Order: sequence, then C-alpha cells, then structure tokens
Amino acid sequence: GPAAAFTPSGIVTSAGLPFPGDVPNISIKASSISVSEGGVVLTQRQGPGQPGNISIQADTVEVRSGASIAATNEFEGPGGTLTVNARNVTLDSEGDQLTGLSAQARFHGDYGFDFSPSLQLADSGSITVNATSTLTMRGSAQISTDNLAFGKSGNVTVNAGDMLLVGAGANTG
Repeated sequence: GPAAAFTPSGIVTSAGLPFPGDVPNISIKASSISVSEGGVVLTQRQGPGQPGNISIQADTVEVRSGASIAATNEFEGPGGTLTVNARNVTLDSEGDQLTGLSAQARFHGDYGFDFSPSLQLADSGSITVNATSTLTMRGSAQISTDNLAFGKSGNVTVNAGDMLLVGAGANTG
C-alpha cells in the first residue's frame, strides 16, 4: 500500500500554495502546557497571505524531548511571531534532539522547480519569552530565529526573573 505521511501530534495551522490565504493564529491559555516527544505547536506560511502568530499564556510552559513550538515561513515577506508569557519556562532536549522555540524562514518546497523571488525571500519572525520567575534551558535546547533562505531573521527577546542555562556537557560515550 501507499506510504503513510508523518504528521506529528500537536496543533498546526497552515496556508499557502496551492491554497493561498492568511495562516490562522494559535492562541493558548492554560494553567500549564507540556509539549514533548516530538509534539508540535506550529504555524506554516507557504504562500501569499498573512503569517500565523503563536501566543502562549500559562503559569508553566515545558518543551521537552524533540518537541517544538515554531512559526515557519516559506514565502516572500514577514514570518509570524512567537510570544510566550509564563511564570516558569523549561526547554529540555533530554539528549541530542532538536528541542525548543523557533521562528524560521526557509526556501519554499517548490524552489528548484520555480526560481521566482517569492519562493526565495522569506523572512523569519521574532520570538519573545517573558518568564516572570525562571527560564531553564538544558541540553541542546534552543530559542532561535534563523533564515535558511535569502531573507532576514527576526529578533529574540528574553525577559526573565532568573535564567538557568545548562549545556549538554562532555560526550562520555
């Protein structure tokens, strides 16, 4: 039979080619939020229209073990913003898995077949983390904005009462 498409567990909004339109925003308000084991909260802009923004408001936000909260953009123009407002934020890769918060721009999937500027000049959005008590980052967890296309990357702003950054440590394997 046909191969099954991989769809991670989570909340995903998208719009783009061949169905242009605005990407719906994601707004989450909860006492605590935990995203783990490859789970996602994701907006994807792949064509004309406004990017989706992600807003999270909670007492505790945890992103662990290969999970991500991300705003991606693959079309000319701005990417969506990611804002986390919480008392405590924990990002923990628990190994080598890419884990964290990201705003990323990249070449559109049709680039290579279609070299139009609209598929090359995507900008990434910005990330703001407001942790009134503690922001903890362990292992290889990241908060990053990056651009893998020919556009600009957004800003990262962190406001925290306390920050604890613990690297992955030496490889003893």
